[in-house]
Amino acid sequence: MVITFRLPTWRALALVLVGALFVAPIAGRMLGMEPTGGSVSAATQTRATSCAGLDFHPLDNYTYYANVGPLLIKSANSTGASNFFVCDPGLPHNAVVTKVQFTLRDDWTFAEVRNCALVRNGLTAATAEPLQVMGSVPTTGADAQPGTVRRTDTSIDFATVDNTKWGYWLQCEIDGDARDEVGIYGADVVYTITSASG
Repeated sequence: MVITFRLPTWRALALVLVGALFVAPIAGRMLGMEPTGGSVSAATQTRATSCAGLDFHPLDNYTYYANVGPLLIKSANSTGASNFFVCDPGLPHNAVVTKVQFTLRDDWTFAEVRNCALVRNGLTAATAEPLQVMGSVPTTGADAQPGTVRRTDTSIDFATVDNTKWGYWLQCEIDGDARDEVGIYGADVVYTITSASG
């Protein structure tokens, strides 16, 4: 028995090759694919960054603190204490902040968690003062005892992050009689960013 292989002519091979060169890019675009090196749209993604309560630290040496599990508390009242705790949220350059949220505990009368905010300060001589509040949430209330609450602000000012001109931090003030039932569980910042920016 004789088996015969039929080889395509050079003309047929050339037609197949030319067809592949023209048809493949068109088919790729129809399927939503771009060839390597082509222009890719800058898709916007929603992301978040957070600080656990234990990541917050006091602004001064007179503000004493401790923790009850994951809850950061002010452990004692002290003369000269600011009672402010801050944390670096690590916001990426060119992010657009859409929401800031704090999870707090207040189960004691005559104490509260207040002045919780996302804040920035300028890094140039002209913008170093004053501080600018980007987003803030309501106090837990000195006379109120709401327990564990989640506070949110979506009305963000100065929303676009520029790490070359501004420094950013999250803050809260724990004010009043020091108790284990008043403190910070943590905070998060929700933002959008294009794929071109990270």
